Amino acid sequence: MNAKQCDRCKKLYTYEQLNDLILKEANNNKFYKIEVERIPDIYSNKLDLCPDCYKELIKFIENS
Repeated sequence: MNAKQCDRCKKLYTYEQLNDLILKEANNNKFYKIEVERIPDIYSNKLDLCPDCYKELIKFIENS
């Protein structure tokens, strides 16, 4: 089991929960990945989102 903490709401979730959601979205040919880039820092960081926050992100992107 690979436990993670959501960077947005701080809720704990497992990678498997998010992976199941992403696989469902992949069947619709959609996948979103969030990365934060800091200037002038050359490093970028991926944000970990729980399944609930990931769903909210998809709603926001698709309704914009």
